[in-house]
Amino acid sequence: ARALHGAIRAGLVRACHDCSEGGLGVALAEMALAGHRGAEVHVMDVPCAEAQAAPAMDWVLFSESNGRYLVEVAPEDAVAFEALLEDVPYGRIGVTRDDGTLVVRGHGDEAFTLDVATLRTAWRGHLAAGAGEEEKA
Repeated sequence: ARALHGAIRAGLVRACHDCSEGGLGVALAEMALAGHRGAEVHVMDVPCAEAQAAPAMDWVLFSESNGRYLVEVAPEDAVAFEALLEDVPYGRIGVTRDDGTLVVRGHGDEAFTLDVATLRTAWRGHLAAGAGEEEKA
């Protein structure tokens, strides 16, 4: 967390989200919703401490951890950001997209694609259902 804090203070971090509730999958969705942007992510590039040659994609996406963060860094700041991490394990797992599409790739193949607008509708529907309201079409 200290290395990440230093990168934030240095102005190298565009956006950041912890992976504590819902793991990487929820962090990706929430960042896409907040930023109104998409991303293309290769989940098999996520550093994995487990002794698994190819961990299950659901494990990588939804494994919760208080010590992991999803960080967006401008391409021109990537080298400086990585230098601040020193011995902290990290992985470049993807890029942001301006087309509002979230693409998740697994073992080389596209696992799924979500339109951020569809994701937003589902999120709003969940909020309405939680408040006891019906989703209106």
